[in-house]
Amino acid sequence: MRTNGIVCYMRNLLSPLQILIYSGLHIYFVVFYNMSYQTETGARIRVLRDILCMILNKNQTIGGNIMSKSRVWKFHNDVDTDQIIASQYLLLPDIEAMKQYTFESLDSSFAGKVQPGDLIVAGENFGCGSSREQAPSVLKALGIKAVIAKSFARIFFRNAINIGLPVIVCKDLYDHVEDGGEAELDLSAGTVTADGQVYTCTKLPEYMQKILSAGGLIASLNKEEA
Repeated sequence: MRTNGIVCYMRNLLSPLQILIYSGLHIYFVVFYNMSYQTETGARIRVLRDILCMILNKNQTIGGNIMSKSRVWKFHNDVDTDQIIASQYLLLPDIEAMKQYTFESLDSSFAGKVQPGDLIVAGENFGCGSSREQAPSVLKALGIKAVIAKSFARIFFRNAINIGLPVIVCKDLYDHVEDGGEAELDLSAGTVTADGQVYTCTKLPEYMQKILSAGGLIASLNKEEA
């Protein structure tokens, strides 16, 4: 029934759409659309892409044992929350409307190029500046698997865990990975592998991993009360 629900939802996203179901295990979507209305359906295509990635297991498993290779987006030291999502976009109605402007001042095409399951690797003091919760929220909404940095601003780190975005301190990775390269994160073990080299990260305590597994602090509390 769950698969049927997904199929029905996907039929509403884009037309024409062919859906082929193999052995009830995976769903493959073959999308055909006329280029003349590509702009009109652009947002729907992105939603379709994100859901397809999750179904084919290319997306992240928040708080789980993450072992798939991920594309790396590399950022410098002292990336502040205004660079992640500028203050003028906080007036937009929700995170879905805001996420297209993520990192606009650093890379205006970032939101259009990033894929679900990608990693952000940064230098020192990532997420400094204001305490806005929208900063980690837009990263999570874009499907970022985790942010790995040499260090984090304290409030950003706390906000990220609270909304279910893994944030990992790893001192050595930044200097040994390139923008556009690949890395493999094992959240449970607290390690990252890049170019065959395993880097030890600060392993998140069990209670934080449980919060991430639940999808955030509120979801974790609700799960405990259920």
